[in-house]
Amino acid sequence: TKDCSLLQISSEHLEAIKSFNTNAVAFNCFNFKANPYSEESTSLLEYDYKNNSWWSSRYIGEANFKHNGQEYKLTIQPRFGELFLFRMFEEIYNIRLTHSTNKITKSTDIQFLIRKVISFIWVQLLANANKHGVPKKNVTRSYQGSKIKGKIDITKTIQSLTKLNLITSSYKEKAVDSTISSIILRAYKILKSDYGLDSINLPDNAQDALNDLFLETKDVSNISSHQYRNIVYKDIYVSFKPLVDFSWDIIQRKNILNQEKNNKQNKGFSFFIDMAEVWELYLKSLLKKKLQPQGWKQIDVNHFIYKDKFYRRSIIPDIVLLNGNKSIVLDAKYKRMYFFGTELDRTDFFQIHTYSGFYSINSNLITAGLLYPITSKADSTKLLSHHSKGLFGESTSNTNFVVDGIDISFLNEDSISHDDKMVLMKEKEIEFIDRISRTLSGVIN
Repeated sequence: TKDCSLLQISSEHLEAIKSFNTNAVAFNCFNFKANPYSEESTSLLEYDYKNNSWWSSRYIGEANFKHNGQEYKLTIQPRFGELFLFRMFEEIYNIRLTHSTNKITKSTDIQFLIRKVISFIWVQLLANANKHGVPKKNVTRSYQGSKIKGKIDITKTIQSLTKLNLITSSYKEKAVDSTISSIILRAYKILKSDYGLDSINLPDNAQDALNDLFLETKDVSNISSHQYRNIVYKDIYVSFKPLVDFSWDIIQRKNILNQEKNNKQNKGFSFFIDMAEVWELYLKSLLKKKLQPQGWKQIDVNHFIYKDKFYRRSIIPDIVLLNGNKSIVLDAKYKRMYFFGTELDRTDFFQIHTYSGFYSINSNLITAGLLYPITSKADSTKLLSHHSKGLFGESTSNTNFVVDGIDISFLNEDSISHDDKMVLMKEKEIEFIDRISRTLSGVIN
């Protein structure tokens, strides 16, 4: 099936689906944000009681599992296609796929896609970490010769003088942290062999870090959990911690896989990723790139209202940008949009207006709105017609309200080549940013 879609299943497989959903916690849902949604459902499958049907949620991935001795595989693919998925990750992580990998749409192995995404994240973490070179620490070296390096080791010198007529001394030098280095390089080898890392063009600073690690690491040793937990990061190298933690996770998942190959009772092992998170991060990246030079700063927020009451609630808009006292509040909705009145979910509609009311009190709210993957063909003129000059449609408000997004209606057209679709995607992104920019300057037709 595809994400957010009806499951077409036979009655004989119904019990297997129920069993899978009950035990779905055994599978790994991958979070891209530091603070993933805590109040929203994270079920991989959802049951519609009204229509007596099963639906996939917003996650994509693949799982192998057993029920009553029978083996099953559940595959949930991105409903808007792999091209859209990879374009979003290219934008989020600033990594370009090689031409051959861009033909990934021919692949039916969703786990390959998920693993490629994990490679994207790892490469970006490595590139971000390598700000001041690879982590090093002081190590003590021993030297024997006619000269002295550092301090004389009297005991060893007496021994060496009687046998070799040499002086033994010890000195300190900077060397790559072997624990950190081994973890990163082991993860790198796993990503190369199992995750398709070879097809990703590495940024220069990521490749430089790998070159330094391989040059100075003589032996990639196995690291124990105790060694990992006791890593100490100097302030200058603290940016490596997210990379090391992620690398350790990759190594542990590999170890589990190896163990489960010989375990006949295993329930399967798989990654699932949250497409709602991916859509949000993609929009954030596009908006930040365009609006940051204009003075807009993107922030992550979690406001609490009615703090001293039992009905205390949190307000967590997806996208908030500030520029002095001015603000923009937007919510990313990973839902189809054909611009029918019934399509705009009532809860989503009132949620963004709640956010708007909050920010109108505390700042000069310029624009608020909902952003969708637009699945109905529409040019910018039509999309601008869905912008309201005034919150609640009132001319007394200085806040623009928008229902907009990225037009992806062309993605399912077989007559358009893969390369032309990639060009169109970037054109549609530019058009979207231009429409949002026009609302900020007060230009709405």
